[in-house]
Amino acid sequence: MVLAVPVAAEEKVSYSIVGLKNLHCTGWGSSGVGLPGFTIVLEVWDDDANMFVDSGYSQITNDKGYYRFDDLPEGHYRVTEEGQKYWTLLTGAEGANEVTIPWYCPCGNGCPKFISLQNRPKLFRGDETAWAAQEDPGEYRFVDRGNWATYVTYDVGEGPQEYPLFAGQTHLAGYLNVYDDNGKLYVTYQALGTNEDPDTIGDYTVKWTGLKEYHLHVANTADDIPRTPGRGRNAVPGNPIPGQFMNKDSFNPATASSGEIVVDISELNDSIVIAAHAVMEWEGYYTEVFDYAIDLGWQFAWR
Repeated sequence: MVLAVPVAAEEKVSYSIVGLKNLHCTGWGSSGVGLPGFTIVLEVWDDDANMFVDSGYSQITNDKGYYRFDDLPEGHYRVTEEGQKYWTLLTGAEGANEVTIPWYCPCGNGCPKFISLQNRPKLFRGDETAWAAQEDPGEYRFVDRGNWATYVTYDVGEGPQEYPLFAGQTHLAGYLNVYDDNGKLYVTYQALGTNEDPDTIGDYTVKWTGLKEYHLHVANTADDIPRTPGRGRNAVPGNPIPGQFMNKDSFNPATASSGEIVVDISELNDSIVIAAHAVMEWEGYYTEVFDYAIDLGWQFAWR
């Protein structure tokens, strides 16, 4: 006699990895901080190749920033993302998180492993040429067309004066502070700094954080400033030549202030001209990302 005994089929166990792509670490279920549209990639460890290889799994985070990989076999995995140039990844060594499954889980082998990947907007740096202007951009230009360099006038004995430094022709990037005493002129370049409202440079929302270099020249008239020679009969000088100015310095890293620059004006007239050239540094965020983060209530940390 043959006795047939039913044998229970071996249950197949699969695993899941789920996670959240968010703006900064605020934990599970945080509303309004998820980052949609990021491609999350899952790689698996290959013992033969001794490296992580493509698992064939990838997900795009949903409108709340979540992603999910289901039906995963046992193995060692690495979760990472396809980088976006306007974001900096904060979580995970070298931008990745590793996990081995199965793992201990009180709800059973099939419960998901949660991996959060956090980003912050990437901070960019740049610089722009700047000139001190009397009051408004373009006032007291050296030449009518082409070069937009400007100069300012100062009457000896009139007391402390403050002139705007305009970068890229129209952006207020700082101030030039001037006063005189006993035949000496005292000049200070000052970057606008991080306490002011953000500006816009191209595709970036920025603040003017520092001075990278300056060139300063003081003379009786604008024609006495080092300039390219004019052409033709009765030609007037042309563009200024900052490299030939009497006072100059550079800073690495950029500095908030030049400190006082002292110029001897004892041999000059009572009304003088100041040509103040600078290279001003800005730091900022890609505007689309900046606006997105501001809408979520995220506070930016400027240097």
